[in-house]
Amino acid sequence: MASLGSAAFTADQARPVPALQHDPRMQRLIAGIEHAIGVQIDTVDATFLDLGGDSLSYVQVSILIEDLLGWLPQDWESMPISRFADLFTKTGTAKASPWVGIETSMLVRAIAIILVLMNHAAVQLPIAATSALFVVSGLAFARFLRPANRATGAMLPTLSMITKFAIPAGLWQIPRAALMHTGWWLPNMVLMGTFFENPSHPVWTFWYLDVLAANLLLMSAIGWAGHVLRPRGAAAMPSAAQAFRSDFLWVGVGLAAAAVQVLSGWWDGALGVDSVAPFKWFWMLALGVLITDADTRSRKLQVSLLVMGLMAATYCGSDTLAAIVLRVDPFFAATVGLLVWVDRIQIPRWAYRPAVSVASSTLFIYIVNNTVINHVMPKLGLPAWTMLQVGLSLVAGIAAKTIWEIAGDALPKLKLSTGRVARQMGLPFNAHHQAAPGD
Repeated sequence: MASLGSAAFTADQARPVPALQHDPRMQRLIAGIEHAIGVQIDTVDATFLDLGGDSLSYVQVSILIEDLLGWLPQDWESMPISRFADLFTKTGTAKASPWVGIETSMLVRAIAIILVLMNHAAVQLPIAATSALFVVSGLAFARFLRPANRATGAMLPTLSMITKFAIPAGLWQIPRAALMHTGWWLPNMVLMGTFFENPSHPVWTFWYLDVLAANLLLMSAIGWAGHVLRPRGAAAMPSAAQAFRSDFLWVGVGLAAAAVQVLSGWWDGALGVDSVAPFKWFWMLALGVLITDADTRSRKLQVSLLVMGLMAATYCGSDTLAAIVLRVDPFFAATVGLLVWVDRIQIPRWAYRPAVSVASSTLFIYIVNNTVINHVMPKLGLPAWTMLQVGLSLVAGIAAKTIWEIAGDALPKLKLSTGRVARQMGLPFNAHHQAAPGD
């Protein structure tokens, strides 16, 4: 897919929708959504979620909407596409504000990956940046994938989402293995190298992606089991209060799993040295899911107190407790607090596009950064300056993402689309909580 913010998306590329054929901005929007998700829009009454949009395509379409409208409507992904025609008419050509709101999760993602790069560039920051990325990923799962998973038990959308980063990660391992002379260890090629470390040549693999993929599958499997075991006649979607209680419990289950893994030492070696199971990170994704349920002041306070308790466990003096909660630090607590309490953060308009570009390329930046910092830069004789290492890793990651999308456009038959598959199976993507009286 090419960048949705580029001039490449013009009205004549859009498939005409008769009712809105006269509006060039609507034509660009429809073309962009079709391109990002890989579906053909038959009705402008559909929403982005109806069409099977996920977190990756969401960022892409957000860039386009901000370009066309000058701002990003709250919960636009749940709005019928036809609503944008009214917004375009009302907005007209008014001068854009020098400030623009960016979703907190998007900004956290961009900041966290930059901090990860700084750590990889040998600036040992005691910051749990990767942990914050897990929480954001859990939030995205709840927002884009769980509604269909919960309503129908469908796991295919989650599998499709995982392939969007599993395939490029596996392909990147080929030149990486050649550069590092690690040999062809199959688990490294299929996002399982962290769980099954090469005993003859242990190496840091894409552990974050390994753990992310495994826990997304686990969460999807839990949704499938809930659908299968649901009593006949029971509501497909729980009330908001029921969902919050259930998801709070799953955070507890995840922490219990982390305790078992750490205390027993079972499948709990050192990253990059031994095999490590993904279970002790599960609670972080479950926390991201819980944040989406925190839609009242009381629930927000409960999530905030939970995180403060986890941070207290980190600094209570017990190394065992700190290991179980994976050292929840002030950065992690602050980012979770922002995700709970603040939907959008105002930033200068000039910073919006760079921030979104970094956020949308996070997975590719993570994939290429080690090669850039530890292999390409030394071979080119470039100095090991932290900001240069970070900057080149960002540029390489964004470029890799762009190249991958262009390749996807050139080979449309190989393009895996959650939306297309889901629509063929008749899976709903716009199911929301059914609020019970008194929620």
